[in-house]
Amino acid sequence: MFAESLSRSDRRLHKVQLRVLLLAASGILITALLAGMASVLPFYRAAHQNIANITQISVEARAQALHNQLSRYQDMARQFTSRTEIRRRLASYAEGKTDLPTLQNYTLPRLQDAMSQAPNALGLVRFGPDNEEIVRLGKVPERITLSKSHNPGYPCQLHYLADGTLLVQSCAPILNDAGQKIGVDVVFFDASLLLSLFSHNSWLSDATIHLQDTQGLHQIIQQDGLFTMRPATTLPTPDADADNLLFSAPLDDGSWRLTLNIPATYFDDQIAGLLFWPTLVILTLALGGALLVALGMHPLLQRLSRQSSQLRESEQQLRQAASVFRFAREAIMITDPDFNIIEVNPAFTDITGHSAVRLKGQSMRSLLAERDALEQKVDAVREELNSTGSWEGEVHYQRADGRNMVALQTISAVHHNDGKLVRYIHIFNDITEKQQAAEVIQHLALHDELTGLPNRVCLEQYLGRILAERDAASPMLAILFLDLDRFKEVNDTLGHQAGDELLKIVTSRLQASVRADDLLARLGGDEFILVLNPVHEADNAARVAAHIVQALAEPFHIHNTNTRIGVSIGIALCPHHGSTIDSLINAADSAMYQAKQGGRNTWRFAPRHVS
Repeated sequence: MFAESLSRSDRRLHKVQLRVLLLAASGILITALLAGMASVLPFYRAAHQNIANITQISVEARAQALHNQLSRYQDMARQFTSRTEIRRRLASYAEGKTDLPTLQNYTLPRLQDAMSQAPNALGLVRFGPDNEEIVRLGKVPERITLSKSHNPGYPCQLHYLADGTLLVQSCAPILNDAGQKIGVDVVFFDASLLLSLFSHNSWLSDATIHLQDTQGLHQIIQQDGLFTMRPATTLPTPDADADNLLFSAPLDDGSWRLTLNIPATYFDDQIAGLLFWPTLVILTLALGGALLVALGMHPLLQRLSRQSSQLRESEQQLRQAASVFRFAREAIMITDPDFNIIEVNPAFTDITGHSAVRLKGQSMRSLLAERDALEQKVDAVREELNSTGSWEGEVHYQRADGRNMVALQTISAVHHNDGKLVRYIHIFNDITEKQQAAEVIQHLALHDELTGLPNRVCLEQYLGRILAERDAASPMLAILFLDLDRFKEVNDTLGHQAGDELLKIVTSRLQASVRADDLLARLGGDEFILVLNPVHEADNAARVAAHIVQALAEPFHIHNTNTRIGVSIGIALCPHHGSTIDSLINAADSAMYQAKQGGRNTWRFAPRHVS
């Protein structure tokens, strides 16, 4: 009976030990899962937000590039309307002083010459004051619709021709000297450059990109490398389409919108790859800890105190395992409340080139590139961390090789249960290449592709800024409108490649003839604008013009041939000949035509008070 009772007691004890062992192992596994979730969830949210922010920035940069290209088309369309004598003949026709055939005979060859010098212009139709057709040139659609309500800053329509060519239609009103509309130029441009900006896809291969006219006219869709154009439809919203993520950015005037449609699984797939190894390490350590506790719990009564100690040690190990970040792709840095570095992950050393051993104990201030305003920026970051517990923004670091990098960084504060601050966790992504790409796109949007000079958009921004800063005490500034003489003969005899080479040499001579503070811009074709600021006497502008005439009178050696050209220059002074961008450029343009009529290869001042 005693033996039988002892056997039952042993069995009961064994069951109790097994139950305690299972409860202990279950508790360790649950603790590991909770600790892992406590670390993984904030990391998941931060990574999700960072990827979304980078994607949105990319969409906005693409929208800005498309907007700049559409604005270039419109600017080139307006150049056709700026030819003074053709505009005056149209005004005479509008007043009934000239008949239509005479106007057409005069306009056709001059617009042909203008279109031959306009890059990417494939066709042009000029309409008169009653929308009657005056001239039709090049590739144009059979049917052309003029919308009175259409924003003149963007194309009126997009057209597919029968041969598959996509045309961008830009409309520019023609105004007489009184500012009244007397006609419209409808210019059709090759859309290949627009499509190249539109189609460059750094996102998923199955992402869909929409360029949509919000007025409901039409949209272009790029999917799987193919373009389609169809009437605009309402894009799905995040609430209506749970399977996709939408990122959208308006083009500057708001009448067009760029939308990126990405599968909702895109972010989850990205983050899952980042979390795989940390999760595997946490689970492995949890299982190992449970096995060690199970081996250490025999006998139960004699080792109860030791088991409690081992459980506390296992819990501490699991908490440490929850902070494992060795396999994360983002650079992660842990600092104390004074921003002294405690630990960095391998991704941080790979990106910055700094050794993890050397960094430990150093202040993160030693890694920053912006050291002049360092203390002020650190104080601002610390203030936001104290108030909200997190901070996000751009930080400029210096790599180990001396090169600077731009990081999109998130800083999170970690506190004890009693609320005491113990450390900061810094997570960042290197966005240096994306920022440099955006700067390149911005430069291309504001500069001429052939000569590298500022283009019309850059010129108008510069003039708008300096004219807004002028007052009654400001000195004069001069606008010189330069039009090359006999440039078309070079194109016709030596070819367009020789013409391009000539424009580059002309640009070099012009840059050598002006001051470093003056602005030299190319409007297009063989037309240049020189802004002299300041000009204390009108004779100073005349001397510059005479120097330019002399510099361009020297022969040019192009394709083993000595070629001579000339230049006709019109000079307008502010405020004598106008105080706005349009009035000054128009005055200088009129003076340039007077110089051509006066024998070319010379210069003329504009008459006073030209509007």
